Amino acid sequence: MPIARSGRPPAEVVGHPIALIDRVGAEAHRRIAHHLAARGVGLSLYAILTWLDRHGPRCQRELGEALGLDPGDLVRLLDQLEHRDLVRRDPDLDDRRRHRITLTRAGRSERRRCHQAVVAAEDEWLGALSGAEREALTTVLVRLTGGTASRVTRRRADRPSGSERETATASA
Repeated sequence: MPIARSGRPPAEVVGHPIALIDRVGAEAHRRIAHHLAARGVGLSLYAILTWLDRHGPRCQRELGEALGLDPGDLVRLLDQLEHRDLVRRDPDLDDRRRHRITLTRAGRSERRRCHQAVVAAEDEWLGALSGAEREALTTVLVRLTGGTASRVTRRRADRPSGSERETATASA
């Protein structure tokens, strides 16, 4: 059953949470990709930068497996990042047939800027929700994906909600 990408969802979809989740996921993907594209980065490149920033240098195969990327696609993506001096590929000292991927200082800075773009996309879309609604949405989504909401909520705790940001901006 096709789902319209604008306006209200068709009546037959409203009663099916899975269809609504699919619609929300597609729209979130579109918005985030749009904001990242302004930085010249796609979702896969952002995922690589973020994973390396959180986990540190890793062998190429481990990185690809962790992100679910095809080895050939990963090589192409790493070539792009290396060309922009965002990552460095060094021979693994334990096994010289493997490469260790390291995030450079420029890569860490770019990951932060990309994260800001993702936050902007999120805030643009979810800004109409109150802080409590956003927290409840996050808790449900984390539960559905098998994670724990506490670390996600903690990361967001220092970010004001949409209405708090508007008040702060207006008073500045």
